[in-house]
Amino acid sequence: MMTDETRTALAEQPDSVPTSALTGRDQCSVTEIAKRLSADGLTYLSLRNWTELLGTGPFARWRTLTESWDSLGPDIWMTDGGTYRRRNFATYAVEEESVIRKPHQAHRQSRRFNRLTGGMDRWFSPIEQSVGSHELILALLSGGRRIARRLTGHRARRWHAEVHQIRIQPNGCSPAFPTPEGLHRDGVVLVLMMLIARSNVRGGITLVVNSGSVEELQFDLSKPCEGLLLDDRKVLHEVSPVWALDPCLPAHRDILFLTFRPDRKLNHQLPEETRDG
Repeated sequence: MMTDETRTALAEQPDSVPTSALTGRDQCSVTEIAKRLSADGLTYLSLRNWTELLGTGPFARWRTLTESWDSLGPDIWMTDGGTYRRRNFATYAVEEESVIRKPHQAHRQSRRFNRLTGGMDRWFSPIEQSVGSHELILALLSGGRRIARRLTGHRARRWHAEVHQIRIQPNGCSPAFPTPEGLHRDGVVLVLMMLIARSNVRGGITLVVNSGSVEELQFDLSKPCEGLLLDDRKVLHEVSPVWALDPCLPAHRDILFLTFRPDRKLNHQLPEETRDG
């Protein structure tokens, strides 16, 4: 069952992106978030929640970040042959005092977690250097590591983080599928997703299911910076198809997606499932 804190967070809706317009504070510390994740397997965060956790500074160059979604490379690994998904990708080594970008590498998942494209090296265009070093990206990486470490109690010094910029572009009257693999886990400890933008689209509802119960939760991330944190060990997730509201006009749904797990290169005594990816 959901905690009262999670239900309260779900009821909040951010008004707009400019942080100067924000008032009030929420209980959104690393400790509180870890408690919600431990109890529920997930937590919703509004823009106000994010700014309490990270401060307002990382959002100062918001437009510079969001505009980079216009230049993402194609995702050529769609098993249905679709051309509706674009993605850039980067990996990082995240420690207490440092966030270091790793050399560009393939994205790899176990077939245990992705029955469509698991077990293969998927190469995506690298995230642009200016984007990869953006204040918000670095703040999310650092904050995500702290939350994952508090959630698990894992003493790993270094965490492996992956960052995905994803754009879903429905074309005409045809749907686009953000998660063609269906309800799934990613084989990590923590999943972070943040809505960047929606334009001329409907659908794209995020469904989260607790693997230990029958409770299903749906989230319509519709405003910039709305996001979810998931304990990937406890819950499964998928996103419903996305359609263009007006099939004659361009349409897109932009998401920032991060995952965290202990870095296997420095931490050899890890559960097998955390070594995938």
